[in-house]
Amino acid sequence: MVQRWGWVWLALLGCDDPAARAPTVDAAIVQDAVITVDSLVDAAAPDARPADAAAPDAVVADAASLDAGPADAAPPDAAPLDAAPVDAARPDAPDAAAPFDGHDAPTLALLLSLGRAELPPDPTNRVADDPVAARLGQRLFYRPSLSPLHRDCAFCHPPDNAFSGELSYDGAGGLHFRHAPSLLNVAYQPWLFWDGRADSPWAQILGPLEDPEEMDSDRVTLARAIADDPALAADYTQLFGPPPVIDDAYPPRARPGEDAALDAAWRAMTDEQRAAIDGVLTHAGKAIAAFERRLVAFDSPFDAYLAALAARDDAGLAALSPSARRGLDLFIGEAGCVHCHRGPTLSDGDFHDVGLPAIAGRPVDRGRVDALADVLADPRNAAGPYSDAPDGDHAARLADLLLDDPGTPGRFKTPTLRNVALTGPWLHDGRFHTLADVIRFKTGPAQTATRDILLAEVALDDGQVADLVAFLESLTTQPVDAALIGPGD
Repeated sequence: MVQRWGWVWLALLGCDDPAARAPTVDAAIVQDAVITVDSLVDAAAPDARPADAAAPDAVVADAASLDAGPADAAPPDAAPLDAAPVDAARPDAPDAAAPFDGHDAPTLALLLSLGRAELPPDPTNRVADDPVAARLGQRLFYRPSLSPLHRDCAFCHPPDNAFSGELSYDGAGGLHFRHAPSLLNVAYQPWLFWDGRADSPWAQILGPLEDPEEMDSDRVTLARAIADDPALAADYTQLFGPPPVIDDAYPPRARPGEDAALDAAWRAMTDEQRAAIDGVLTHAGKAIAAFERRLVAFDSPFDAYLAALAARDDAGLAALSPSARRGLDLFIGEAGCVHCHRGPTLSDGDFHDVGLPAIAGRPVDRGRVDALADVLADPRNAAGPYSDAPDGDHAARLADLLLDDPGTPGRFKTPTLRNVALTGPWLHDGRFHTLADVIRFKTGPAQTATRDILLAEVALDDGQVADLVAFLESLTTQPVDAALIGPGD
């Protein structure tokens, strides 16, 4: 039944792009592909799922979009390629209707929709593409002194692992938070965190800063660090005006929340002090998000293969090994992975229940069900007072959530598959330690009654599993620009 989160709505009222190195796709060859991804998949693999088996939260796709999706699956991660018309006068224009490398025209269109797309804008963050903001954000991202535990953002998102942490709460690590996903291409994601409780990268950043099991810092410490450092203060002033002077009138540390002492210190501050500190917290988040927008990577062997498809370049097809090429066919065909792993990041941006059994001794993680209320009540969401576009399209998505059916507990965001070979252990709780195990689980028999219908059981032999692993490994991109590693001072 549709949940009308009216009570939450009341709370709402109260560069230098390293991806430029990557090959781009000539969209002209998909000029006639005005069809949805699901219809393309069905054309390529008619038996991937029953024709009358509608997915949870499914909506009728707009015929003009390759990736039209549910109301809370945002367009930026599901944008079709710019299907510019072919110039009829060009004698060398590729024949869009002609099969190539064993793919017919609909399948070619599907494959090219998985390639690099333009970086979506973030109107809620006016400094999103400001190089000074990116510089300030990079300095803050790699600054362990912000945390009393001496942890910077890279502690959980190390660059060598595609900015993803080898963390889990599967009983092996003793942690109580979810696996740290990759930050590469994070600016393409419509929702942040595994449950989508933040609707922008700058809103997401603020949670880990004050989480006692992550950085365990606080907003007063952050504001003091910026005000006391000449380089940080200079960049901050250029972007947002002079930072507040954090003198003895402020407590050493303070933050709202469950820590009684820190919360009491926060409440003891004046309204003006809290407003000044909250402003710094928001500005720091927007600066870090500006840095993270530079973490763009579409230069994997798979991307080189897509470029070869677009150019009808036979020699370039060798970018994929024979095993990876067979795995790609399984991915878009029999295994049906592309139903959820689609678009430029190989994620539909939506939330699904993959049927994970509960882990003994761990609390039930309800996922998206609880996060809907969280994102709507967050003062730093796209419609809130800290947003630079509170009446824009991003804010409109939140209004749509008021009518969204939250579904069953246990739904989590479809993760990107780009660089997936570097981001284990896998799934939101890190319970799988090999890609082969993930594939066998997702194509195996359902272990819960609430498993998403899109995850149909598929009989794969060991060779097919190995081919799918080879394809997933082909999604590994080149190391990011060295200038993006470290504080850059």
